[in-house]
Amino acid sequence: MTASMQIDQVGLGAGTPGLARTDGLADGAVVTLTSITVGTTYRFEFLWVPPDDTTAVASLAATGSPEVWEFTPTPGAYGTYRIHLIVDEGLPTEEETIRTFGVRNPSGLLPPAFNEKADEDASLVLHTPSEVEASENNEVSPTTGLQWAGWHDYFTLMATLLDAVNRTHHIKDAFNEQEGTSPTTIGAWKLGAGTLKAGSAVYMGSNTGTHQVTARLRRVGDPVPIIAQWQTTSGLSNVNLASDAVLPADDWYYLEIFSGDAAAVVLLDGVDFIVEQDAP
Repeated sequence: MTASMQIDQVGLGAGTPGLARTDGLADGAVVTLTSITVGTTYRFEFLWVPPDDTTAVASLAATGSPEVWEFTPTPGAYGTYRIHLIVDEGLPTEEETIRTFGVRNPSGLLPPAFNEKADEDASLVLHTPSEVEASENNEVSPTTGLQWAGWHDYFTLMATLLDAVNRTHHIKDAFNEQEGTSPTTIGAWKLGAGTLKAGSAVYMGSNTGTHQVTARLRRVGDPVPIIAQWQTTSGLSNVNLASDAVLPADDWYYLEIFSGDAAAVVLLDGVDFIVEQDAP
């Protein structure tokens, strides 16, 4: 028989019993693992964690209810946690299952766990509930809509991003102290003349309090910003560009961020600029 677990994280909606999930938060919020299968003993263990995680394995423990365990992931550790549940270990009623919990990087990419598996017989012809159950990542894929194709989804999204023309992605981990409405320059990016497309984003990993953070873009040497109000809606949101903005020249552009309501310390995870360049 196969056991069943539910995966939850503080800040996310409730997980679905029996399903993996790849919407994990990178802020280090506590993850709760619950055995849906009823037994006399319960044990969770990790078969893999992201290489940058230094806290999950040591923190994994039962919470007082033997069927409920918790762990604390390392903030900013992007990747897949491969979680093994054993119910009634060593008894004739023993059941087990493996499910994955993923934290995507700012581009949405998620490396699979080492040795992560799906059913070797699954295919377009054969994808019954049995094949879905056998896939360790069996959530409904956000790109293919499949539940039985395992980590194929990870590379579908990667191919989509690599095919995006003139997409500039840059990871820049940095703490930046914001002083009221005075902007702090985060960095400069070389962008071609054309259009910065709606959907371009600045990824905020964390933010003290619930301060609204504003990002703005201006051409180096030009004091007037091209985008003056590029805002979050709350303290821990990414900053997404709502409408297209014109880039007047092939030049370097400064990204500046500040908190409009109070001083804040912000961890910038990265930027993802989508540029549609003018014809030469």
